[in-house]
Amino acid sequence: MVPCAGPLNRFIVASGTTNLADGIAVVVWAWMASLLTRDPILVSLVPVALRLPWFFFALPAGIVTDRVDRRRRLILAMDGVRAVAFGAAGLAVWRALPLDPPAEEGAVPGLFVALLVCALLVGIAEVFRDNAARTMLPAIVPRAGLERANGRLWSVDPVCNALLGPALGAGFAGVGR
Repeated sequence: MVPCAGPLNRFIVASGTTNLADGIAVVVWAWMASLLTRDPILVSLVPVALRLPWFFFALPAGIVTDRVDRRRRLILAMDGVRAVAFGAAGLAVWRALPLDPPAEEGAVPGLFVALLVCALLVGIAEVFRDNAARTMLPAIVPRAGLERANGRLWSVDPVCNALLGPALGAGFAGVGR
């Protein structure tokens, strides 16, 4: 049994929920882009905007994570940035309703750019948040339980982010259609 199972379980559930939302978002963002354009390059830019920040910001996020209060400052701030970005994207889409049929080439410039910027902000915030969350286990679990806790965390995150999340996102897109 892992000591501090209560805080650890809450942490793993929170991490899994966040990664589930990230997995759902990848599909839903791309689906939203496909409602604005049929240009495959433009549609692919949105998921790239979500994942490209990992390439550019993983190292700076590690440096920032080591220098600030992870829970209060970094994780909560990045969750706030993500909430604002999702809200802004939702508001932009709502204001543009009803949507015109998707263009074969190009896209509705204002709305597409707004979605692209919001996706980029969500991606950047995800890098900083996930980086900080991964370093919090030693504060929750005693040294003797770290191996098991890491195994649990690292099994929940990819299952939610890469397996369950995209499947749910596709289901939501199908229902929303």
